[in-house]
Amino acid sequence: MFKQLIDRMEKAGNQPPAVVAAVLQADPTDILLAIDQAWSAANVLGTPATPALAVLAGSPAQPPPVRTTRHAEGYFSQWPPPTSPTGLPMPRSWEHLIYAYMIENTRALQIFGRLVREFRTGEALGSASPLTQRWLDTTEALFFGAEAPYPTFRAVSELRSNPESVRRNAYERLFKLQLAFGTEVNGPAEYPKAIAANSTFVSLLEDLLYEAWRAITNIRNQVGMNETDDDRIYRIAEELAFMLDERTQNGNLAREELAAVAAASWIEVVLSSNNDVIRDLRAEGVSVEGRLKLVGEKVKMAPHSRSDALFGLALPLSELLRVVQSRILRNGADSWLLYATVIPNGVTNPPTGAPAPLGPQVQRVLTEWSAATGRDLKARKAPVAITAGGARLVGARSS
Repeated sequence: MFKQLIDRMEKAGNQPPAVVAAVLQADPTDILLAIDQAWSAANVLGTPATPALAVLAGSPAQPPPVRTTRHAEGYFSQWPPPTSPTGLPMPRSWEHLIYAYMIENTRALQIFGRLVREFRTGEALGSASPLTQRWLDTTEALFFGAEAPYPTFRAVSELRSNPESVRRNAYERLFKLQLAFGTEVNGPAEYPKAIAANSTFVSLLEDLLYEAWRAITNIRNQVGMNETDDDRIYRIAEELAFMLDERTQNGNLAREELAAVAAASWIEVVLSSNNDVIRDLRAEGVSVEGRLKLVGEKVKMAPHSRSDALFGLALPLSELLRVVQSRILRNGADSWLLYATVIPNGVTNPPTGAPAPLGPQVQRVLTEWSAATGRDLKARKAPVAITAGGARLVGARSS
């Protein structure tokens, strides 16, 4: 979400430190408009029917929605979300829900939630600078349950009052995954348990990663038998797409995904550099997980012990699942997209709208997945069974 916005701003010629500062110090309304513009550009629910008022004499055939008009008033509208080539699915300018799961599994959102509360309810952490006060305003207003004027971004209500429980429910439904920790005081987390959930998501994903690794090793293999099974890779990817589509058809979970990804991305951006907020917190470090640990120490809440692997998984795994779910792969002949580093020799008709081959991302996922779970998929010789009742990506609880 915000990493994509920052990337668009940097590609326009702006320097990275200035871009990060502009995002973190922006007015909450500008941030809200940027999120809503991303939702509108993705057109998740399709174009609504022409309003009845449009048929009145003297009115335009399709008056622009008030929200669309307001988008142009936002500061970030000058770096708009991408559009899609004709005939292709509209891209979403935010990451897949798996990105939010990985970031939240580090316990970053709980840690920053407690940080905001400490600043808002006392002076135990000192007095924040005016710059950090602005960041606190936006963080509390938009990402920790305060009112938001646009319902598309708001995934909580009187019926679903806790943003974290809404996210936990979404993770369980789409991935059958739980967070590796409970409440802030380490009690059991309470949230609506899903009746229908993708209980085989983890095993299918691990099968796909294993087959992709076999293909990667065969690219490097100059002598010997080629064990790449492009048809199996395609079939597993197709099965994963069917599974994810079943839970997300007709825009289901899209609003929850956007809200979760926006919150996770907002926190990751502030942890991504030694910016003004991090310096004000005296949490400077050389890595995202290092800064998170220092912030956690200030509020007496430890992040997950494998946060480095979880942060490393978030973006490349999101990119992989977006491609899988986009149905860009037409058949087994396109499976190279999931493991090659360049378009292979002899490929004259690559899938329309396909990104660069995902070999580097898949290799990163394989490495970080093993670090996060303790399971080395590169050495696996049979599908990994998952336990009844769902899997935890990392079974150990954070303290």
